[in-house]
Amino acid sequence: MLVRQCLWVILENAPELDLAAQVDFAATALEEVLELHPDLVIIDPDSSDIDSSDAIRTLAGGSSLAKGLIVSGRVEPKRVADLLNAGASGFVPKSSPVEDLLSAVKTVTGNGFYLPPELHAVVRRKGSTWSVAHPQQVILTPREHDIMLLLAQGKSSRAISDELLISVEAHRAHVMKKLGLSGMAALAKYALRAGFILLD
Repeated sequence: MLVRQCLWVILENAPELDLAAQVDFAATALEEVLELHPDLVIIDPDSSDIDSSDAIRTLAGGSSLAKGLIVSGRVEPKRVADLLNAGASGFVPKSSPVEDLLSAVKTVTGNGFYLPPELHAVVRRKGSTWSVAHPQQVILTPREHDIMLLLAQGKSSRAISDELLISVEAHRAHVMKKLGLSGMAALAKYALRAGFILLD
């Protein structure tokens, strides 16, 4: 609710936009929204129980010319690619500045696609399909994955041990061996390329 109202205020102050409505998808069917004949529907999947991919498919597959723009706090590259493949025309992380949101709205309503620069490096389009560009997949245990992320963020073994209440050294060695990496710089580069962490 709060995020939706904040988005409304931001967009309401953009003189080139004419807002139709703000709705709770949990209580309102997308078909009812489309009766307003919008050019753009901004969907925040974090604030409701809707399946955002289904909502986007309804937009993309119907007779409506409305575009779908996702605004979300979850920026996992695989999830972003899935939403774009479902028919979304853009994705804006909630951590983005207001200027990026307005740029996304302008781009999408102009029949373009919008992704922030940090996602362009890990989400690629080939033909009509979006996919995640990442190194060869290596299967880490959930604990190893947590440690890999914390190491890639520059945290020391002692800090990780205190945070996770475990001994890190053995896990760290397993992670580096599985990934075939040597040194924290190589690990940070791997995590960035794989889309596990994003540059601010």
